[in-house]
Amino acid sequence: MTEGIRIYCAGESCCGPSYGLDINEIPVPGDEVINKDGLKLFIEKVAFEKLSSSQLDYYEDMERAGFIITGLAPSCGSSCSGC
Repeated sequence: MTEGIRIYCAGESCCGPSYGLDINEIPVPGDEVINKDGLKLFIEKVAFEKLSSSQLDYYEDMERAGFIITGLAPSCGSSCSGC
């Protein structure tokens, strides 16, 4: 099995969970495995349930590059001031 990106819940704040990304050679037991356009994702079960309506994108500009998760609804409702 080739390496994949593993997404997992890394903690909680007033606005809900934060997520971590790692490179893993194999999925952790219980991970959801997704193969999309040559990219392999291993998603922790809890993270998969919370991210099921979200989108993971890679961005790159002159100053930085990385992944961003869009489409998340804050767990505290429509306002998250102070988070």
